[in-house]
Amino acid sequence: MTTSSSPQPPTGKSLVDQTWKQGKSVSYAIPAADFIDPQHEALTYTATLDDGTALPFWLNFNPKTRAFTGIPPAGTGFAVTVTAMNTDGLSVSETFNVTLIDAPVVHSAGAVRPQTWRAGQAVDITLPDGTFTDPQGQTLTYSARQSSGAALPTWLHVDKTTGELTGTVSPLVSNMTIVEVATDTSGLSASFSFSVIGLRPPVLSHHVNNQTVLQGKTLHLSLATEFTDPLHQALTYKVTEQNGAPLPSWLTYDAANHILSGTAPSSPGQYAIAVTATNTNGLSLSDHFLVTAIAAPMLNHQTANQTFLAGQSDSFALASDTFIDPNGQRLTYTASQGSGAALPGWLHFNPATETFYGTPKVGNLTLASIEALTPAEWAKQGLKPLTLEVYAHDTSGLVGHETFTLSFTNVPF
Repeated sequence: MTTSSSPQPPTGKSLVDQTWKQGKSVSYAIPAADFIDPQHEALTYTATLDDGTALPFWLNFNPKTRAFTGIPPAGTGFAVTVTAMNTDGLSVSETFNVTLIDAPVVHSAGAVRPQTWRAGQAVDITLPDGTFTDPQGQTLTYSARQSSGAALPTWLHVDKTTGELTGTVSPLVSNMTIVEVATDTSGLSASFSFSVIGLRPPVLSHHVNNQTVLQGKTLHLSLATEFTDPLHQALTYKVTEQNGAPLPSWLTYDAANHILSGTAPSSPGQYAIAVTATNTNGLSLSDHFLVTAIAAPMLNHQTANQTFLAGQSDSFALASDTFIDPNGQRLTYTASQGSGAALPGWLHFNPATETFYGTPKVGNLTLASIEALTPAEWAKQGLKPLTLEVYAHDTSGLVGHETFTLSFTNVPF
């Protein structure tokens, strides 16, 4: 007589305990070799908590693939029991433990209030104690970024140990939302954000070139397009000398039309001008340029009236310091009659030596005949005095001048 063997239940191996992180996807499949049926019967799998209750709502079990999937929330650990049953209804169960790692916790999403930052301002934001904690007591590392995902501006820095934010606000600051992040050693993180309104100063749109104004000429300079405001705020202008002193008396600024104007005086000068634009947030920017007033050459020593002996070659030279140029420019000279007419044909002027020379003639008379003229004859036939004018020209085109008289005599000196 033959006796059949009794069906045997499946056998199982110890399952590997799991550590799952809050918010991170779970994908854990039990190897097929962990449960074996001696009769090679097909196995059907189920999974529950170790007390027989259903798995947490977020944890799914696929009996065909033996895979657990889900995204764990914050919570405490638990044990899972997996049961394998063969077609004879015999089963075996194995249990594995799940340790849940919770992410850091933000205790005050408003730990940092909305900020308003001005260009040039020093920023130092310290997180209040207890802003972040870690349920496992793990060390936290801090980082920060913009809500767009972009890195912080290069001028703003975060301390990895404390989360403190420091920096000096750039003139190019813009509105942004900053996200402060605390990450534990498990790689889990928590964050909060705060908004920043960036206040920027005006920007220089058009630098004013240095200006040169000739004596008696008018400066008319528009400053209207010199600055623009990146936030389109109204701008108020102030124009002074660079050291803060008022403008020189010959210069005026029309604030309504943004015009700097004036007529250059007879005295030379160079003025460093500062134009400052201020927006409604009180932020300012200044531009600087030079205004140089060029004065005409000045008569330093008046030339005395001169006398030539008629019929004889004669000359005289102007003193070397007859004219001076207040701007230090090189001078060149011309001469004419006081009426503006050219010098008489016999009278010449050498501009290089500033010398007049020539031989005044009385008709066709010889020198001896001229000297023999009586006073009455000389008064009737002699040469009349000439009014002469000498002009000193600087390289700017300005002119100084003097006038004197050249008289004539027939009486030898």
